[in-house]
Amino acid sequence: MKRGYHGFDAMGDRITIEPGKRSGQPCIRGLRITVWDVLDWMAAGMNQEQILADYPELELADFPAVFDYASRVGRQSREHGEYRAMPESEEGKATLIGKALEVVVTSVLWSIAVLFMIMGIRGLFSR
Repeated sequence: MKRGYHGFDAMGDRITIEPGKRSGQPCIRGLRITVWDVLDWMAAGMNQEQILADYPELELADFPAVFDYASRVGRQSREHGEYRAMPESEEGKATLIGKALEVVVTSVLWSIAVLFMIMGIRGLFSR
C-alpha cells in the first residue's frame, strides 16, 4: 500500500468501500457517511468541530483519513489524465476565458429572451 504524506498512512482502516452501502462510495469506518459528505460539509463552511457535533459517530481521527483519501483520488485522476488544470500558455488561458464568457453571455441572453416571452404572454392575458 502506498503511504501518504511523509510516509504517514492516514486512511488505515478508516475508509471502507462496500458495494451495497451508499452505492459503493467510500465511507468512513463502515458508517453511512461518505468521504464526499464530509468534504461537502467542509466546502460549505462547516469546521471539524461543527461536523463532530452534528455527527457524533464520527471521530476527530476520521478527518485526516478523509483528506488522505481525497488526495489520493485527486492524484490518481491527474496521473490518468482526468484532471484538467488551467492551461499554462496565455493563449490557452485566453481561449478558456473566452469560452467561459461565451457561456455566460449566452445564458444571460436566453434569460432575457425567456423574460420577454413571459412578459408577452402576460400581456396577452391581461387585456
